[in-house]
Amino acid sequence: MTGIRRRGVRSALAVLCWAMLLALLGACGASTDSSAAALAFGPTPQCEVDTQCGQGSCHTELRICLAGEAPKRTVGFIVEPKEDQHLAPAHFASVALEGPTPTVDITLPKTVTLTGRVTVENNGLEPGLEASIVAVAEEDVIDGENRAAQTVTTDEFTLTLQAGVAYTIHITAPGPDTGRPAYRESLTLTEDSYQTFLLPAMQSLPTLVGRVVRIAGTRTEPLSQLRVTAIHVDTGHACTAVTTGKLGDYRLRCPHEKGSYAIVVRPTADGPVVPAFRARLAWGTSFIDHWPVRAGENHVPDIRVPLESPDFDVTIQVRSPDGTPIEGAEVGLVATLPDGQTWFDAELRRTATTDRNGVAILSAVAAGYELWVTPHAGQPWADFRELDWIFTEELVRVITVEARERVRGSVVSASGAPVPYATVTVRRLSDVEGGEAREFVGETTDTGSFDVPSESGPVEIEVKPRTESGLPRVVKRGLVLGDDGLTTDITVPAPLIVEGSVFSHGGEATVPGASVEAYEQGPSGAWERVGDAKTDETGRYFLMLGPAQ
Repeated sequence: MTGIRRRGVRSALAVLCWAMLLALLGACGASTDSSAAALAFGPTPQCEVDTQCGQGSCHTELRICLAGEAPKRTVGFIVEPKEDQHLAPAHFASVALEGPTPTVDITLPKTVTLTGRVTVENNGLEPGLEASIVAVAEEDVIDGENRAAQTVTTDEFTLTLQAGVAYTIHITAPGPDTGRPAYRESLTLTEDSYQTFLLPAMQSLPTLVGRVVRIAGTRTEPLSQLRVTAIHVDTGHACTAVTTGKLGDYRLRCPHEKGSYAIVVRPTADGPVVPAFRARLAWGTSFIDHWPVRAGENHVPDIRVPLESPDFDVTIQVRSPDGTPIEGAEVGLVATLPDGQTWFDAELRRTATTDRNGVAILSAVAAGYELWVTPHAGQPWADFRELDWIFTEELVRVITVEARERVRGSVVSASGAPVPYATVTVRRLSDVEGGEAREFVGETTDTGSFDVPSESGPVEIEVKPRTESGLPRVVKRGLVLGDDGLTTDITVPAPLIVEGSVFSHGGEATVPGASVEAYEQGPSGAWERVGDAKTDETGRYFLMLGPAQ
């Protein structure tokens, strides 16, 4: 039975065991002999007795100062054994921590082995068929962390999975134009199993056949070197993605799935300048958004791209205020096109990276674009945005980017001592709900000061001290970086030490070399990693946590 075993102060041992048995289906047991354990990390000793730690206490084994108060909190744990140990990872989303030095013993779940082979229906021979088999858990315990296993084989395969967990098995043939769509099957195993996955013969799969053409006055021209994909409307599963040939032609093999498919067209790096879009297909005098797929060949009407203007090269030069060319900046042109009789969700996007002369050349058509320049996160130059750049004949544009605003300050411990060589991450939060944050990374100096360039707007600062400091990572939130920069000092408190051992299923043996990660839900509700460690040769770990999120 999988679970987590926790030990607190001795007087509460029975209560804690009973609570964890009910809440996590775990089991309590005797602790590992701390004097015999080899530490998974070696922080520099800070104390010998409690009086050296102010309001806190001294950890008798690590000899580092602990937090004086340890309010109750709930964290999640992910434990990943080493790959060659063939053990399933453990995911726990609700582990209650309490007491000054909580102990959490983690028992890995039962492991099952799925072995088997991939064959083709009717013994159909497909030269060079190489199946990639991936198992992904259908439900995450901690958001964004999939329990997955993968192997690539031409013969038998082996997957190590967690017993009782529902997985989706994905079987694909690698390569961009193999012609075979992905095969999927759901399964839940409680014991070891050998299975044969039978792929349908290629000739039995429904096929979409059609062309992509450009309207040029009263005639049409075939468009080659475009990527065409059919996506099942209800499930989001894709058929094969193929590149159009010289006649603009494509053939898409689709899985046996009832329902309709949306046909998506995307440009390639070497192909014509067209937008990415979902096609509206002509059928008589009407237009539809998806295409029903039946057995055999399904002939699709031509997908017509109504771009009559020729494409031409646009040269963008990026430089600093003193005229120095900026290399490695990403340059983009994006135009969102209105829905029409031919397409919807259409976006014309062209990107390139500046060379050593600060020059990027993009092929485009005359239109109104959002123009953007994003220097590398390690450079001190700010992003550039122009929302509506309309050009017809202006083929050269010189952009001078400004310096990024600076986030400055110092990092000290609770005793006021500087924290040198800590990693400082300034996370520029998105102004749009659901948007992605952008990170800028620096390091404190030997005196604990930092100076990190970032973009103006709402930010948070994460400090991760070096392991030997014996200090936890900490996040300072609710900050706004203005046009005049931001100066803020950060105090890293003494840590809460969570210690314990990792056991194999049934608690029969400890697991050395496993990674242990602690997660906590932040103010937005998203899971954030708050600590990490590795088990030593005895399977024991020490995890340093900062203040609750």
